[in-house]
Amino acid sequence: MGRGFLDQSFDEILHVIDTNITGTLALIHKVGNDMRSRGVGRILITGSIAGFMPGTFQAVYNGTKAFIDSFSWALRNELKDTGVTVTCLMPAPLKPSSSSVPT
Repeated sequence: MGRGFLDQSFDEILHVIDTNITGTLALIHKVGNDMRSRGVGRILITGSIAGFMPGTFQAVYNGTKAFIDSFSWALRNELKDTGVTVTCLMPAPLKPSSSSVPT
């Protein structure tokens, strides 16, 4: 699964940061400006409950999700009077119920 922060190559660390933060912000900056200029739009950001907990052996991933979770709240406030909404989806691990497991 995960690996300790110091056991990862820095290229792997940058890949997670670029995927979860840099790519997300670049997309939001582009479409957010278009939406704001039109006065309407909805931005859905994929956050995670992982951003609310220390991520032993997942420190970089959890740290990037903490950034995204916080960023989404800040952006929502910045855009509150523009006609653009910001929602942060917070997926959590799911435990299958006994009724959903085939027998």
